[in-house]
Amino acid sequence: MMIVAKIIQEGHTLTLEDLKQTFQYSANLKIQFIKDHKYSDYQVIGFYRNFANNEYLLNIDNDGIFILGKDIFAKKGIVEFSFSLIKNDEEVHLGIVKLEIKYAFGNDSAILPEEQETWISVVSTVVKEQVSHIWDKDYKPQLEENLNIIDTKTEEIKAAASKVKEDAVESSNSAKSAIESAGVAQSSANAALEAKEKALEYMASAERSKNSASNYADQANLAKTEAQQSATSASNSASNALESSNKAKEHLDSINTAVNSFNTDYASKVEDFNTNVEDANTALDTKIEQANTDLDKKMEDANTSLDTKISEANNTIDVKVADATVQAEKAKNEADRAVLAMDAKLDKNQGAENAGKTMVVDADGNIVPGSALPDNVYTQEEVDSLLQDKMDIPQTNINIIQDVNIPFTMNSTFKILDSIAGEATVKTVGKNLFDFDYASSLNNWTLNVNGWDILPIRVPKGYILVTSGDKVGPMNRYYAYFSKKADGSVDTSLNNYLYNNSVGSIYGTFTGPVDNIVYLNVTKNQTSVFLKSFKNLQLEVGRVATDYQPYMESLELKTFSPCTNVLVDGETTINCTYPKDILAVVEALEKKVLNLQEATIKNV
Repeated sequence: MMIVAKIIQEGHTLTLEDLKQTFQYSANLKIQFIKDHKYSDYQVIGFYRNFANNEYLLNIDNDGIFILGKDIFAKKGIVEFSFSLIKNDEEVHLGIVKLEIKYAFGNDSAILPEEQETWISVVSTVVKEQVSHIWDKDYKPQLEENLNIIDTKTEEIKAAASKVKEDAVESSNSAKSAIESAGVAQSSANAALEAKEKALEYMASAERSKNSASNYADQANLAKTEAQQSATSASNSASNALESSNKAKEHLDSINTAVNSFNTDYASKVEDFNTNVEDANTALDTKIEQANTDLDKKMEDANTSLDTKISEANNTIDVKVADATVQAEKAKNEADRAVLAMDAKLDKNQGAENAGKTMVVDADGNIVPGSALPDNVYTQEEVDSLLQDKMDIPQTNINIIQDVNIPFTMNSTFKILDSIAGEATVKTVGKNLFDFDYASSLNNWTLNVNGWDILPIRVPKGYILVTSGDKVGPMNRYYAYFSKKADGSVDTSLNNYLYNNSVGSIYGTFTGPVDNIVYLNVTKNQTSVFLKSFKNLQLEVGRVATDYQPYMESLELKTFSPCTNVLVDGETTINCTYPKDILAVVEALEKKVLNLQEATIKNV
């Protein structure tokens, strides 16, 4: 099941992170509660309140995961969760987290969907459940009751028959006794005269025996009648059971007819679907073929346009360089004429200590030895380096042995000229050196070191670094700064607060460390608050901040625009080339040439 949100505990504060939208009629989705490590030995207890304003206990497992039941998604609106931590007699309440349930439609009573596999599955399930429900509700109990009646009546018949048999045996014994008594009476007839009283007594005994036999016969007839009635009742019950069974069979036959009709419709729909898929595949093949033709044409047009632009760029560069050369030559000639004009006024021998200098006008209007060129101009070697990468030579050589920041790069890759020597991990990073995704995982932070949470950040060593980002106001109850130390202690060599509780965000420059790691320090337990405010933080090489660019990296020696940071961990030598952004180079060269022209004309 999907985890739709994580509830993060930091001290007594709860925040809802990694939240995915939830909608009505969902069910069995998961939320994970992540405890603050300081409360790892506490038991977490949670409750939720649904739309009926009823409160229920959450079943939270050892990983902090609990499942949201169907009742939570019955309506759109807000569902509240409350949590507390318990340890021995201590109980800490953490407050309430709210989850929004958005509107949706399509509950259990919705009509069948359009997709064949889905509605076939739904219909099959409904039919099976309905048949099972009817059987369990109407027929199975009645059949079981009839079978129980039959079993009971059968036992009663067996018992009655056994009783009839016992009574018949007893009656037979009584009759036999009566016959024996009659024999005794007959034997005693000869002595009747002598023992009249005794004969009369025997006759009375015989009469009683006769009456007893008659009574036994009546009891046997009664038992027979009851047995016949029981048999009749059992027969009626069996008939009722047979009638119920026949009705159940008729109902099952109707269901089988419906299922057979469904299977026929299903086979027809499958055949129609296969035909539609075949037609769609044919149409798709036609569109793909047309798209490939269009793409080839566009690539051909793009290549032609690129060749034209490269030729135009080369011509532009050549013209600009020629113009700059003419302007410099004119400036030199003007300077020579000025020297000749001043020969009569100046002492030509200005001393060996002024060798190589030119004559300039100082602040008081006097001509003195000095430099007529501004400080921010290219040397001849720099100009040659810039000009060697004209558009007809787009690749620039470089030998990578350590960390380096390469300006004017394009989105492409380094091309290896020779095999890579040595063993090292080489990673390329774009302009922004701050990886927000990396910082968002608390596992990458060292927590609570002398009151600070500390994040190590890999940067190219020995470069000036500058920060920029969104403006964040004061009074958020935390501080953040960069340091060269990993122990959270004050770093007097690097005064670079990123956030001061009194003034808010502070952006500036600082010199990077010699061991290529800079440490971001944030007040303990406030890291999540800091990250919410500094999502657009940028850390880059240079003295002037530029427009924000998300963090990019590659282990495949990719290059990025407008610059690429190469980070080398280990010893290696990579002889390669990279594509330089010639338009950016030309723009920088134009600015330098203009500065040179203005300074030369001003000082001649």
